[in-house]
Amino acid sequence: MPIPTELVGSLPRPEKLQNAYEDLDQGKITFEDLQKLQDEAAKDSIERLEQTGETYVTDGEQRESSFATYPITDTLAGTGLADNLAGDGQFFAIFDDGHHRQLPRLTGGPFKYKTFASEFVEKNKELASKPVKQAVISPSMMMLLYPLEDVPRPIRLSTAETVEVAISSSSAISGPVNCTRRNAAIAWTRSSGVAFGISRGAELRSSRPASPSAR
Repeated sequence: MPIPTELVGSLPRPEKLQNAYEDLDQGKITFEDLQKLQDEAAKDSIERLEQTGETYVTDGEQRESSFATYPITDTLAGTGLADNLAGDGQFFAIFDDGHHRQLPRLTGGPFKYKTFASEFVEKNKELASKPVKQAVISPSMMMLLYPLEDVPRPIRLSTAETVEVAISSSSAISGPVNCTRRNAAIAWTRSSGVAFGISRGAELRSSRPASPSAR
């Protein structure tokens, strides 16, 4: 019996795009140059997924520094880091082969995203002939931006008042998405049908009581 499957997050990046990320870190190209190659890779990913017959398609995260850092930095090395962040934050993934993933560290407030997942959605809708889905970073990962030591109260308050981000209890979004800089964002998850949002007061809300597995 066949088991229906579909892509949720990333696809391998073409070598040309991998090199472009490194070139941006070294100052050899501009961010606009990188974006052109990101757009090419995103178009290729979408077209290939449509050829497989997928119901919902994605760009394979070709435009993102990573699934965890796309809102706050242009590259994993920290080029284009958002305001009030330093590059020496917590490690959230350490692999046996020696490579790892490290988040930035919050140094003060206010904290604001520089890139929103909705921006990728709008670009991909222009390329796709099928509905588009988008992986969105979770609030639990965002909390790791806090330093391990105690954070002064003023930073906590200013951060909570300026956080605006689309979130979901799983990575895949295939329902209505409202991601704006001015309003609390809502994301519907295909698996549970639960809507979560962060308001400007940073209060986590749900359309129905969340089960333990969704918390």
